[in-house]
Amino acid sequence: VHEAIRHYTRAAELFDDEDERVGIWKSVGKLYNDIDRPDLAADSYQRVLDSYADGDPTDLAEANLQLGLSLLDGYRFREAVEHLGAVTALKPTNGLAQLSIADTQRDLGNAEAAVQRYRRVMKHRPRDFTALTGLAFTYHGNGSYEKAISTYHKAQAVNPTAPEVEYALRALRNPAADGEKGNNRSGGHGGGQLLRAPPGYVSFLFDLVGKRKSFLENPDPEPRTRPRSLAANTSDAKKADADAAKPEAEAAVGQEDAEEDGATPAVDEESQAAAADVAALETEAAVARARDAMKEFNLIFGIVFKHLVPMIRDFVQDALQMRNIDGWHWLDVLDLGCGSGEVALAFRGLSNRIVGVDISKVAIALSRRTKLYNELHHADFSAVLEVIDASTMDVVTAADSLPYFGDLEGLFASAAAVLRGGGVFAFNLDTLESTSSRRSGGNRPFLLRHTGRWMHSPSYVRELAVVHGFRIVREVALRSEVRDVVWEDGELLASDKLVPVQGAVYVLQKK
Repeated sequence: VHEAIRHYTRAAELFDDEDERVGIWKSVGKLYNDIDRPDLAADSYQRVLDSYADGDPTDLAEANLQLGLSLLDGYRFREAVEHLGAVTALKPTNGLAQLSIADTQRDLGNAEAAVQRYRRVMKHRPRDFTALTGLAFTYHGNGSYEKAISTYHKAQAVNPTAPEVEYALRALRNPAADGEKGNNRSGGHGGGQLLRAPPGYVSFLFDLVGKRKSFLENPDPEPRTRPRSLAANTSDAKKADADAAKPEAEAAVGQEDAEEDGATPAVDEESQAAAADVAALETEAAVARARDAMKEFNLIFGIVFKHLVPMIRDFVQDALQMRNIDGWHWLDVLDLGCGSGEVALAFRGLSNRIVGVDISKVAIALSRRTKLYNELHHADFSAVLEVIDASTMDVVTAADSLPYFGDLEGLFASAAAVLRGGGVFAFNLDTLESTSSRRSGGNRPFLLRHTGRWMHSPSYVRELAVVHGFRIVREVALRSEVRDVVWEDGELLASDKLVPVQGAVYVLQKK
């Protein structure tokens, strides 16, 4: 690919024809996106946009769209929204641009702006499944459960087989409504089994977490593009810029004259919406909003246990008798659900090789930035475990990953298979207390909570450890809080209260 890009770039220098050069830079931009270099892809699409000085609206919209999407992949959110807003101003029915703006506002915690954008899409396409699920997840993420459930049901009517929507609805189901029907929250539903979160649900969740984390770490990166929107659609861009710079008083006089003549001032609704979206990302206010939204999001979805990775590292060192011997670099580590790369950072003084796996594309990109992983796989780690050679790993970690699985039988079997003798499997779970198990209709080994995470009985974990040839060397309790919920007249409502939630870190050693 790099060789192809080199030849394309040389060709662009040699061609005199502007259309040929534009075609080349489009191809280069696509290739850079294919190799996960959205920054360089954005540079290429900026060249395309610069070539459309007197551009046709369709060409301008497409160039801004590709540039905006590349900027989003590079977590340059404000710049991306500027270019995507230019698309919607030129082509109001462009669903991809509208959805991308809506997703960005949702991901950065601006639920109100996101809802408005999703509704714009559904104004033209009321059965748009992507818009419906995005809107439902926006409501879900800020605790508007009644609206979330209603919108999830609308999405399910469009696509009845979508597992992510079914899973969200099951998690938000009133346990009292399950009665004698197999208790959907503990595995049975309809004719099948609900034994884990669908990969699409988990990637959706942690793509958002990763984007919000990236924004909070670098909310105002140095701009690398030159936005050109409606001004580029005129034959004289400079004149458009000059008109835009006229004093406000003069503009007000013009509006008054129009009103006196009985005319209605022209209002470009899409341009105003685009400007509002960009203004919503002004750094100081946007950072405060994103930080507050992240805190509430974590409480709602139960992502509340902190400092898991340092704890796991310490326990693994104890189990392998490796205290105070950083620098040996002999451990082969498999990191399941690698997130932003915390395990690689914690184990870099102990590891010979680290392999990371995550279903979230954003998480993989963040882990790649650390440059500490020998291999990274964007995949469902339960599938990756099945193809790793037996007895090739010393440590398997799963920090805040296993709570998205109910049935752990297959994962325990796979972890035991890839570990060498004496190897360590370290992970955390949300704890299913005996009282919660009894309330659900019996002694359940695992139960789906309204947070979308599964709680597991400690006795279930201990039984699996024995069956698969492990001994438990650590079992340490965790405590935190999540947002409480109440059911009133069959409706799920967010509570102002926080309720305790228990978890545990387990360290198992293969015999």
